[in-house]
Amino acid sequence: MGIPVNVQNENSQHIQNAKTLLRCERYCRINNIEIDRELIALERLSCASDLDGALLVAIDKKTAPIFESSSDTSLSVILGVSPQLHLICSIEKLSIEMYRLCDQRFRMQHGSTDDRKLVRLLPNSAKLFEGGEAIEITGEKLLTQSGIGLREMERRAVDHMNEDHLDAVGLYAEALLNQPAGAWRMASLDMDGLDLINGSQGVRLWFDPPLKHPKEIKERLVQLVREARKKS
Repeated sequence: MGIPVNVQNENSQHIQNAKTLLRCERYCRINNIEIDRELIALERLSCASDLDGALLVAIDKKTAPIFESSSDTSLSVILGVSPQLHLICSIEKLSIEMYRLCDQRFRMQHGSTDDRKLVRLLPNSAKLFEGGEAIEITGEKLLTQSGIGLREMERRAVDHMNEDHLDAVGLYAEALLNQPAGAWRMASLDMDGLDLINGSQGVRLWFDPPLKHPKEIKERLVQLVREARKKS
């Protein structure tokens, strides 16, 4: 990557672009992990986002103990190519129940963790590289309020849409996001928007306005279908 022309603070569009990368990128790179006294980069790691926007990364089980024992609060993570998001993250220790919930959400977006182990990375700060600029963003601005009961309601809504309304999911992608026709399915949703995937491609549909309560999910999905049908 070339040297950015300008370094500047974020605006609302920068934050949304960064959150889109965080939600939609399906692979990441982790820099400067010490293995056998050597600093290396872990390439093309499968990743997903948790409800609040924290990053869930699948790590080879042989490497996992390094993360579990680490107290490093400056883990460097890269998402995307152009634009690209550089994150400084801390490793969050998970209870057995929280790990189960993270694993469940990862499987919604990737299908399986295979023989890998998940780590949850909380963004402390970020820098978004786009259009010849480097935009500095504080970590808390990349996170989203979850809402009481959202995790269970999300799982039911995503399963329902993928099992019974794939035509509507396709309309979201094609009519509202101008994406080509494909085998689109819903990967996840949160209070700010929903994420769609087609193979390795991920796109995000932002809610305008965001949800105020998880109980609004069904009504909002129906509203979006109506909008999509008008445009199709």
